[in-house]
Amino acid sequence: MRLGLLKGFLLISAWILASGGNATDRVGTNTKIRTCIDCPEFVSLPTFSISGRNISHVSRYELTWKNYLQSYFARACSLPKLSVRKDFGQPSEAEIQSLALDWPIGVLTLEQIDCYSKWLGKRLGVELALPTSDEWSAIDQPSASSVDTSPSSALETRSSPDWKLPIYTIVFDNIRDKHIGSSAPNRMGIFDLHGSFRELTSTCDEKGRLGELNLTRCITRSGGDSAANEGIRYALIIEGSPSIDAGIRLVVLAKNR
Repeated sequence: MRLGLLKGFLLISAWILASGGNATDRVGTNTKIRTCIDCPEFVSLPTFSISGRNISHVSRYELTWKNYLQSYFARACSLPKLSVRKDFGQPSEAEIQSLALDWPIGVLTLEQIDCYSKWLGKRLGVELALPTSDEWSAIDQPSASSVDTSPSSALETRSSPDWKLPIYTIVFDNIRDKHIGSSAPNRMGIFDLHGSFRELTSTCDEKGRLGELNLTRCITRSGGDSAANEGIRYALIIEGSPSIDAGIRLVVLAKNR
């Protein structure tokens, strides 16, 4: 396991050095596989294998509400159950539309993540999955030398979220001033805002809901710093599940040649 992780790290490190130490220059050319509006963007990787899986791409941003709700509006996947006061009633279609923000979605059931991965995978013509802890550590290791988190270096192409927050969200700290893309990416071209570079991985029990799992087995904090903002947290109260300070990111499984 450790040997595979080391090989993945060395291969990715060599790829970054060969690209002049700045992988973000490659983003926007042949490294994206996004083929639909509001779908996640992906960054290409030098294909490597850990635990027998070949990984070719990783999502550039953490999964957002705007991304996931596409599958809900397509009647493919379920809406997370919102815990609200009784006098609020059930969310209307317009209120659900207002949840389609360009913000990270931190809590989904494993069933919903699996549903979305399969739905999106069909649209993109690829196989998607949560990364394992070892895969994510190998992918994010080269970010250790990237510590630029100044808003002035942010990409201007990402749209700001709607600041009229729906009543179903809880906001902490200075989230109103931040959104995905408000800090510089790491050298891999990966952005990481939610949960200070903590990522949900596939180390979870497939049969359980996140609220029933040992979260320390599901969440990994990599050795790098993917433009993390330490004071920023965002959570949505989900019925039966805790709020988790971790992002959800998908990888593309390369086809065997």
